[in-house]
Amino acid sequence: MSEQNMCDRLAAYELGALESEDRRAFEDHLRDCAECQDELYDHAPAAALLASAPGTWARRMAATTPRPSLAQRLASWLRPPLARALVPVATVALLALVLLQPWQGPVSPWSDLAVVEALPWTGQQVRSGADDAERAFAAAMELYVARDWADAGIALADAAGALAASGAPSALHDQARLYAGVSHLLADDATAAASQLELASTSALPPVAQRATWNLAQARLLLDDPDGALAALSSLESSPVYAARAGELAATIHERR
Repeated sequence: MSEQNMCDRLAAYELGALESEDRRAFEDHLRDCAECQDELYDHAPAAALLASAPGTWARRMAATTPRPSLAQRLASWLRPPLARALVPVATVALLALVLLQPWQGPVSPWSDLAVVEALPWTGQQVRSGADDAERAFAAAMELYVARDWADAGIALADAAGALAASGAPSALHDQARLYAGVSHLLADDATAAASQLELASTSALPPVAQRATWNLAQARLLLDDPDGALAALSSLESSPVYAARAGELAATIHERR
């Protein structure tokens, strides 16, 4: 199957509509496909709403212009009676956690500029035939979904180490480190966050590397290190997700200095 055909399965995957063999094949593709990774993050709020409240989702889609790729893919899978059959049983492992959290740790002169927010959980790592390390990752993400940030940060850091030791694809332990870093930020532990995010920022997958780098910049601000924050932000100049935000934040840092 071609890579484009694999990408076309994204909507079905997001809705939990793939059979186990097809799901495993798509996850193998997903680990190395930056485009699908980016779309998973981008679609997470819509997919979660579709799973939990399809009527609300339909009304919002009718009132706004949807992103074409998402609409086209969903349209091919959500035709009655398939839609009625899928929505109640879809095992969507997506949760949009767009929650801004105030920083409550030691005060840095730069802490008021830091943007600490949860990332949506895409859930692609939880799959059939997962080994012990991947199951540990899934269990750690349950803590993340429950907003138990401190325990999630510890468990995800441990899971990242276990995944690396088990020889799992680097995309898995890179993502474990990304979520560990975000969890530590939300738990007011910028030092532990920076350690994990530094590692995740070197990921070969741009969606992971860019999200880790953005959050690393926030950790640097909280650690009273504006130079470190600027270095991280400068590497996001070409990011389709963070370029504008990174530029604005860098400009604010320069103005304050």
